[in-house]
Amino acid sequence: MGVDQPNPEEVVDRRVSCDGERATVRYLGTVPPTAGLWYGVEWDNLERGKHDGSHEGVQYFTCRNPKGGSFVRPAKVSFGVDFLTVVRQEYTIDTEEVLSQEISISSRKLEWGKVKERSYENLPSVLLTRSEVNGAGADGEIRETTPSIFFCTEKTD
Repeated sequence: MGVDQPNPEEVVDRRVSCDGERATVRYLGTVPPTAGLWYGVEWDNLERGKHDGSHEGVQYFTCRNPKGGSFVRPAKVSFGVDFLTVVRQEYTIDTEEVLSQEISISSRKLEWGKVKERSYENLPSVLLTRSEVNGAGADGEIRETTPSIFFCTEKTD
């Protein structure tokens, strides 16, 4: 494998997102006679696929549904990010940006003087809408950074 080319053993069976649709990697490699690298994916959405993992009579991977698979280029595949990266992206308040805004509610201006940076320690729950979480991250990091979370869900519409 080249330096920039992923190892198939590290990506097969991993969860990915392609153009906002969820899938599982079933194959990584070439698909002759086409050039370049392809990911063979099995889609969660059964209507998204095109084939059963074969191309021109060669079976590269198998799917539960005969039309559940596709070959996609690496540029279209997102492996997501770890849990705490998503929490930080979704729940961090940019205090400088907030303090520079003037917001009026019922003709009264809100005062931002008491706005503080969000403390992850006190978050009781998180909603990670279409966030592409790929794993927990480093051992113990979630418990250390967000000890109060007792409910976490990923909204999928």
